[in-house]
Amino acid sequence: VYTHLRIIHRSLQKKDLYFLNPYSTRLFGRPFLLCVQPDVTPAKIYEMVWNQIKRFVHLKGHPPAIQGIPWDKVRDQQLPFGLKLTTRNGSHCSVCGWNKFCMGCDLGTGNKVLVLADRQTIAIDWDPDLKDECYIEKKAQEVIIDKTVVEIREKQNQPISLTDCFEEFTANEDLTDDELWHCPKCKEFRQASKKISLWRIPTIFVIHLKRFHQVYNTWTKSHRLVKFPLQGLELSPFFDQISINANGKPPSYNLYAVLNHFGGLGAGHYTTYAINRDDSNWYCFDDRRCYPIDPSKIETPAAYMLFYINSTFDQQDIPTGLNASSKISCSVM
Repeated sequence: VYTHLRIIHRSLQKKDLYFLNPYSTRLFGRPFLLCVQPDVTPAKIYEMVWNQIKRFVHLKGHPPAIQGIPWDKVRDQQLPFGLKLTTRNGSHCSVCGWNKFCMGCDLGTGNKVLVLADRQTIAIDWDPDLKDECYIEKKAQEVIIDKTVVEIREKQNQPISLTDCFEEFTANEDLTDDELWHCPKCKEFRQASKKISLWRIPTIFVIHLKRFHQVYNTWTKSHRLVKFPLQGLELSPFFDQISINANGKPPSYNLYAVLNHFGGLGAGHYTTYAINRDDSNWYCFDDRRCYPIDPSKIETPAAYMLFYINSTFDQQDIPTGLNASSKISCSVM
């Protein structure tokens, strides 16, 4: 379990006219998040903050140098800033009451473990006299893209196979924390594991590719290419062993139709690729248009639902309508 800290840049400005508090706060720069261990110390937070901002902080002519000084020995006078515990908008202290007129309690720099709430805000309080000298605005505005971001983006754009989807769909899932399983015998919440397996061997096998997922409060669509076979889809590894013992080895499946989706969750357009059982050729059905299509062009990122038929059946057995009792629906990532 980690604690997330909001880090903001703040400077104090003295007011000409004021009531009780002579200072006002001004936020600037880009805020950022720190992910810390629960047993974090002030010295460790100072070190982590420094590692984030050192690329745009100039300390020449501001002795003593930070290098070589243990972080538990660092004090505000050795840095052009101090760390304060503040409210989310940085206007006042998150510890003291409003009647104290505290602008933020000092974080300290020792090795005593801090108890911080998740999403606690910490202000980098810049010395007004040293900010212009030490804070390099141009460098601070530069966006540094970590190599892991590029790696994740490349991985997300790489094609995956339908077998990969089934492996993920049928993988063991540990139920812990807020997903504990309620045991019907002892009536207690217990840690458990959950696994999805295929039990029935249907004539028609319908696969629904789960392309929509929620990121924060927005639904987004994945355009990742899923590679699927037109013939010989083998599902034996994903059937439950009990089902295999009762029904025999599951047969392979041949593709006979693909439902494509273009657009988003709120609006879009559907087309279908389907094999004609009379001439065994593939056709594209797009509203009123119908035209032949090369089988090599059926596999696209727009594929949304895949329709397979048991390979032991002849193409003439492809139904014109689906009976709910003869199909199985499966959502996969």
